[in-house]
Amino acid sequence: MRIDRIALLLTGLSLAVLPGCSERREEIAYPDIHPDAWMDPASPDFHGVRVLAAGTDFCDECHGEDAQGGARAVSCYTCHDSENECASCHGGLDNSTGAPPSDLSGNTTIDVIGVGAHTVHVEGEGGMPGFACNSCHTVPTTQASSGHQDSPLPAEVTFDESVIVTRLAASWDRDAMTCRGLVCHGAENVTPLWTEDHPFECWECHGDPDREIVAPSTFDPRSAPPTDLNGDTNTAAHGVGAHVSHVTTGDLRVGIDCVECHEKPENVEDEGHIEGGPPFQAEIKWGELADEEGDEGTDPVYNAGDDPRCSDTYCHGGGFVEGDKGTLTDPIWTTVDGSQSACGTCHLIPPHADFGVGCEICHGSVVAPDTTITESGKGLHINGQVDF
Repeated sequence: MRIDRIALLLTGLSLAVLPGCSERREEIAYPDIHPDAWMDPASPDFHGVRVLAAGTDFCDECHGEDAQGGARAVSCYTCHDSENECASCHGGLDNSTGAPPSDLSGNTTIDVIGVGAHTVHVEGEGGMPGFACNSCHTVPTTQASSGHQDSPLPAEVTFDESVIVTRLAASWDRDAMTCRGLVCHGAENVTPLWTEDHPFECWECHGDPDREIVAPSTFDPRSAPPTDLNGDTNTAAHGVGAHVSHVTTGDLRVGIDCVECHEKPENVEDEGHIEGGPPFQAEIKWGELADEEGDEGTDPVYNAGDDPRCSDTYCHGGGFVEGDKGTLTDPIWTTVDGSQSACGTCHLIPPHADFGVGCEICHGSVVAPDTTITESGKGLHINGQVDF
């Protein structure tokens, strides 16, 4: 009899408890297990804020380590893009790369460090291609990769070898929001502000902003190295060489525009300028002066290597017939001591062996009796035509 009473009591308790469990299950069912504003990006209870602070381990308990549903049978990829996990949490407004905007706090303006110049770096601008994210960061294989969500903010900046100038210390200064020692911005020439949309001038990444523009120059010579993109200023470096000797007015003539050896972009973002990412190397594209099509047409060539030279250029005597050529018509690019531009290196003195008179007899507007080029004659010497 006593046993029957105990059994009856237990049965009653069970019936009393079951509705309570049922009600409790209803209370914790999705989405009520989360705060009301769990899906509201503007709320401090937004799930992204929680992930930002604590990682995704707490999500795994219910949604599974692969975020595909787990015990709750609710996949995170119902909202998040499984094909582009990066853009699911940050990025995707301006591009599909996963780079901000928007950053992890929902910011979308360039003046916020989490947004900054990400878009112009990964997408490019105008005809300029973008850079891969791994140029500046270690890119995780998956969302759950070690060192990604399990490491505290801010995102670590780890420069790829392709953008580092080996002789300089590549650095990112978060407080100043600038980078230095990278080939992309001219090594140590310029420290661009990450949160500023800055219209770069040529001489900011390579060249010398203090170089004097001497009349009657028709171009801006400040963009020619030194300093080159590696931060070099020594003429022995290929990126420096005889640039200054060519673009500035010297003993023989006024400065020569960059277009005589290169295709000069009008803007930094023009197609063909910053092409394909670092390491960068300017292509040689001869202009009308260097590739003069006179009586003796030239076929200029630049031979790179340990002993870089140009040959058969009009500027160094390529337009003269063999008997009238000078003693050094294929000058070494990295030798800048005046020996390769002396009278007689490009053409004979006088240029025509059968003339035994001084140059000034025929070319008085250009040359003085002592064979030096006059100041007024510098604009007429090596200009693609014969002036008397």
